[in-house]
Amino acid sequence: METIFLISKPFVNLFEDNALVVLKRGDGEKENLNEISLSNLRNFDLTKSRITLFLDASKYSVFTFAKLDDESDTKYKARFFSEKEDLIISDISKTKINFHDKKIVLTELSMIEKLSKYLSNLGCEVSVFPEIVLQENFADYEDQNLKEFFFSQSNYVEIERTLENAIEYSDEDNFYKKFASMNLFTFKFSFKNILNKLQFVKRDLFFLLFLTFTLFSIPFFQIIYMQSAINNYKNATNEIFNQLNPNIRVVNPRAQIDNLLNSQNLPIVDEFSFDNSYFQFLERFNLEFIKSTEISISSKIITIDIQGMPLNQFTFAKSLFKNFGLSIVNDSTNTLDDKIFGTITLRYS
Repeated sequence: METIFLISKPFVNLFEDNALVVLKRGDGEKENLNEISLSNLRNFDLTKSRITLFLDASKYSVFTFAKLDDESDTKYKARFFSEKEDLIISDISKTKINFHDKKIVLTELSMIEKLSKYLSNLGCEVSVFPEIVLQENFADYEDQNLKEFFFSQSNYVEIERTLENAIEYSDEDNFYKKFASMNLFTFKFSFKNILNKLQFVKRDLFFLLFLTFTLFSIPFFQIIYMQSAINNYKNATNEIFNQLNPNIRVVNPRAQIDNLLNSQNLPIVDEFSFDNSYFQFLERFNLEFIKSTEISISSKIITIDIQGMPLNQFTFAKSLFKNFGLSIVNDSTNTLDDKIFGTITLRYS
């Protein structure tokens, strides 16, 4: 990942033209120290980059305020506000306060909010630190307004050298972890910022919208389908009742249809017994050679269509007909190359 380090110019509004200076690019590319504006950052594809901005000393104030042994964070902060009340601006709600070790950094909240909102739109990782973190022993500085801090008086080549030493001393990833509590940047959530952060292109967005629509619409269409099936069932039930008795009002379909059937003089079907022994006879045939079997229960006739059955197997099966109560009604089979083709009609008793 490419890291671009920037620093703001002393006593220059962050949102003015050329208010920032490019210190170093983390891809090893050596560039001249160029001035740049926040608005210029939008002209670059930074989705795979990390922007680290250091605020010069004119943009914040710092206090040294040590924490007492066994003192909770809440009591520590309350004691700071109580003891340093005369040094802090009157409206504390307009101030962003960051605590780190025994250092406390105060910045103008409206400036940080505006800066965070702007940088959140870039779609890359962002960190904003007070430049004092570049000092290895910054925690040893006494209470002061850092408008006189030496960074404001140094040239940017020296600042870049100090940055390189700080990164080399802590390692870049450890540097960000070490000073996480001093990071002034807060990601501003919005639909556009989230899309930029996730690096969505229009195609991905349309696919996401389509997928979301599909997921939410499937239950809706299922309800429509089920309601349609219910309506079809009701209509079919009413149609049956209308055919049986047009004057009936359908309330309980199952009970009513039973009552209707019981009240009808339906013809009685003669019962008959069915001997399934012929199935056992069919098992003696190799079903591979039987193309189809047609059974007439009322006339007790079986018609078997044989295709390519070996002659000796067919002859053996015929010898078993009497054992299964079968008699030949019609034999329309033919022999070709010792194989049987055609139909044979049997009657079972």
